[in-house]
Amino acid sequence: MDQQTKGDHAGGYDALAIRFSADIVNHNAAVIIWPGEWGGAQPYPERYPASLHPQPEDNSEAGASFRFKDKLFKDYCSGTDHPSCWNYLGAGGLVGVSFTRIPGTTGCIQVFSKYGHTWSSTSVSSVDLSNTHIGFTFTKNKNRWDISSERSGQLDC
Repeated sequence: MDQQTKGDHAGGYDALAIRFSADIVNHNAAVIIWPGEWGGAQPYPERYPASLHPQPEDNSEAGASFRFKDKLFKDYCSGTDHPSCWNYLGAGGLVGVSFTRIPGTTGCIQVFSKYGHTWSSTSVSSVDLSNTHIGFTFTKNKNRWDISSERSGQLDC
């Protein structure tokens, strides 16, 4: 995680999207965002914030997208009274799509993903998703970054 964004719990929405290079029959899409990235005194905390399970913003034959707020939870370190510890909810995650091929189609289907992160007063306001593109609309041109998958996975070849 970027140290500059660690204290960004007041930021707006982040976004995660997965797209397919050809239409599929999308049965279900889900994401889980989990905590991690503990900071502060040792030992690690005895409790962690619950994982996030946001509903899809878009769930179509082209893929799925999700928007969610990452959070920084400040906490007391186990065994101390000093509230200098924190746990970051958004340190990792997993996205899954259950799908089948459209009957009669052939060839490989490629899978691509994109993640957008914001902090301060910037937010992802919308996601544009198609078989050829994942685009994020940010509310500002600063306090943000996004990254795309560099290589695709190939399914159903």
